[in-house]
Amino acid sequence: MRGLASAILLVWAIAARAAESATPLSALLNEAVQNNPDILAVRRGWQAATQVPSQISTMPDPQVTLQHVAVGSPRPFAGYSNSDFAYIGVGVSQDLPFPGKLKLKGEAAGRDAALAREKLESVRRSVLQQVKEAYFQVAYIQQTLGVLERNDRLLDQIEKIADARYRVGQGSQQDVLKAQLETTKLQRELVHHHWVMQTQQARLRKLLNRTAESPDLTAEALVETPLSIPIDDLLAKVRTENPDVAAQQQMVYRQSLQVEMARKDRYPDFSVQYMWQHTAAQFRDYYMVNVSARIPIYRRRKLNPEMTQAVEELSRSRREYESQVQSAFFEVRNQYIAAATASQMLKIYREGLIPQALATYQSGLASYQTGRLDFESLFSSFMDVLNFDEEYWQALVDHETAVAKIEQLTGVSFRYRTAFFVALGTAILFAGALAYLWFHPRASMAHNARWAGDLSNNAGPSPGASQSTPTSNPEPSLVSVTLSPERMQSIGVKTGVVEYKQVHDEIRTTGNVEVDETRLAEVQVRFSGWIQQVYADATFKQVGKGQPLLTIYSPELVTTENEYLLAKQNRDNLAQSTVPGVASGASSLLSSAVERLKQWQIPEREITSLEQSGKVKRDLEVDAPVSGFIVERNALPNMFVGPGTKLYSLADLSTVWVYAQVFQNDLGRVKIGSPAEIRVDSYPGRVYRGRVSFIWPQMDPATRTARVRMEIRNPDLTLSLGMFVNIRLDLPLGRQLVMPASGVFQTGTRQVAFVEMGEGHFDPRDIQVGARAGDDLVVSRGLKAGEHIVTSANFLIDSESQLQAALGSFAPPPPGVSAAAPSAGMTSQAQQGQASIEYASTPATPHQGNNTFRAKLTGADGSSISGAQVTVTFFMPAMPAMGMAAMRNVANLNDQGGGVYEGAGQVQMGGTWQVTVLATKNGRTIAQKQMSVTAEGGMQ
Repeated sequence: MRGLASAILLVWAIAARAAESATPLSALLNEAVQNNPDILAVRRGWQAATQVPSQISTMPDPQVTLQHVAVGSPRPFAGYSNSDFAYIGVGVSQDLPFPGKLKLKGEAAGRDAALAREKLESVRRSVLQQVKEAYFQVAYIQQTLGVLERNDRLLDQIEKIADARYRVGQGSQQDVLKAQLETTKLQRELVHHHWVMQTQQARLRKLLNRTAESPDLTAEALVETPLSIPIDDLLAKVRTENPDVAAQQQMVYRQSLQVEMARKDRYPDFSVQYMWQHTAAQFRDYYMVNVSARIPIYRRRKLNPEMTQAVEELSRSRREYESQVQSAFFEVRNQYIAAATASQMLKIYREGLIPQALATYQSGLASYQTGRLDFESLFSSFMDVLNFDEEYWQALVDHETAVAKIEQLTGVSFRYRTAFFVALGTAILFAGALAYLWFHPRASMAHNARWAGDLSNNAGPSPGASQSTPTSNPEPSLVSVTLSPERMQSIGVKTGVVEYKQVHDEIRTTGNVEVDETRLAEVQVRFSGWIQQVYADATFKQVGKGQPLLTIYSPELVTTENEYLLAKQNRDNLAQSTVPGVASGASSLLSSAVERLKQWQIPEREITSLEQSGKVKRDLEVDAPVSGFIVERNALPNMFVGPGTKLYSLADLSTVWVYAQVFQNDLGRVKIGSPAEIRVDSYPGRVYRGRVSFIWPQMDPATRTARVRMEIRNPDLTLSLGMFVNIRLDLPLGRQLVMPASGVFQTGTRQVAFVEMGEGHFDPRDIQVGARAGDDLVVSRGLKAGEHIVTSANFLIDSESQLQAALGSFAPPPPGVSAAAPSAGMTSQAQQGQASIEYASTPATPHQGNNTFRAKLTGADGSSISGAQVTVTFFMPAMPAMGMAAMRNVANLNDQGGGVYEGAGQVQMGGTWQVTVLATKNGRTIAQKQMSVTAEGGMQ
């Protein structure tokens, strides 16, 4: 019987592996809409019905008449000479229904087409509902097959335990037989579930119009769909989205048109005919027009009953519409209550019954194994686990089926509502992020543009205004600097070379010796008892592996040894038994007793001695598991101990750990495997070598150091625990590009080096340096081997570079052209080719505070220039070493006539300022003048 169960489960597992991945429900629904024959048939009927309104609402086809009258001869067209009555005629006639009748018939046919459309939607939803139900049943059977498979393993476990207890005399034969009976019942359930599975698979093939040979479908795992739409909203959807209700409403419209058609039948219909007749040539042609009418005169017997019938049919359709609405309301409420009830049941199963039943079963299984629970109670708890699992999945199927029925009745989709709002929320967040990224950079650029101070593009505020703008940028721009030999000698310029070197670094620190935690061992026992004699009676006493530490007396151990001897005797007595299971049961019992002794870590020699002597040994020796020193001792004579009691801690000191204290700024250079040298004052000249094996991921907040561990061999045990040592960490960095450490100029956030280009020309360059190696720094970026850099007077050259960057037009000459830096008071006239500028101020030497500035513009022909915009800009570069930011003052001069411009401005502090006078006209620069001016006064 168990073989049958295994075969069924094996076939199911192979089929599951052979099948493709789970098919989503949405894919099957789309396939049903495309392929289901019922849907296709009704869709064709609806498409046919849409062609009827245009046919019915069109006028009747006209009739064409051809006439010939002959006298005395049956032959057609015998001529006109034999009688004056002979003629040939052609005519056309047209029936004309009373105005409005054809329109009403067309509208009625349109309502019939709408009715067919609603029938199509009803059939479509019905088919989709059936697909959902079959899909849910497939998913349910998949889940319950897994439940049955799991419970089959649990039942097999119970059967083995019952059989084992029966073999040792602790259980009854009835327990084993009942377990076998329930195993057979479980096989019956498996067969029944497979039959239901094939039935539902066949149902799905029919609904999807698939062939009988198509592979079985695998459903996705069932997930509870929340009822996210209130019942009132669902009921409101019934009147607008339910196809059956909509069909009844169309029927009401259809019957109301029928009433109008009955009313129109009281009016006559007409017919018009036009005829042309031709006789002999001596007679003129005849032209005739006929108008006829159908007069409805049978009102009492025909027209009145027709109207009464139409009115009654209209009333009946209205009552049927309200009945359909109420039926749909009832069904929606009923399914909503069923889904809500199933949801509550699922929560009870999921959060209460199933965990409680499983915990009860597990507890009962443990109690049954120890003999504290009877088999009936254990089996009852097992059946609870099995039944609750199946009931949970059935409740989930009921819930999903009710939700699907609500979707059919109302046209809503619970399964995609949550996903829609999640997607909507994600889209809103994404759009907000894009908007932030779109507008934030522009706001920043607008802010920077307001503070840029580009003199060539901004004429400043209104004339006469003075603008004072302290710039907060701490990193002024640098330009190349050219110095004369005298200047270089006076400021003490020195250079160094950038080159490749084999770089080594080292860290010297201190540390302590600690025990190697991987060589620690604890001595414990796995049974309770009393210590008798203690051999290892001192801390830090050295012991060897297998050396006796103490003796212990344990009643549990003595009982187990007696059980072993009894099991051995029982095996010998039953070894020749031919009863099935008797001999093997006795051997199994002996093996269990031996295994229990081994689980208690009883030495093999004690088990061998017990087997050979056949006598129980009262006291057991506990041996040292490893060689080492006793670093912790808790064992005392006559002390009671139990499982987990720590008796000794043994440490092997042939290898020790040394912990070094490394500062935070050096920690990045230390790597796992870095070599280390250990020296101890106790042994002058002796070096212990090791390597870094671990770096603690935690800093000491008091000392800002981290612990770095090294493993050191200690074969002669000269390194003692807690010993203070001196440590040298060798950090080879390999062949690196290095530069003199004094060649780096730190500006705050940048690292700059001035590269010598020849003949007093120095080029500032942004660089990046790494680790320090003695007097050198490793170059990460910005320099090449063989270049010479300034190593002395960096600060003065940096100030000179900032000054020339501020002057702007004083670009340093290229290498090979000797030129001195501009001195204080030197002016520069822009070569605009249009005008020249004469500048003056009151007082002649500006001072801290308010001043008056004047400028005179003269053209190339010597004439005065009026109508220009003139600004005077005072600029002082930043001096990071002194903690001063760059400063800039802009004054706008007013046109005084005769080419003279005057305006007030402010100087923030005394010192040397770079002054730029800029004149623009019609948006173009016509003149520019730059100079260096020293102002009087202190800081503002």
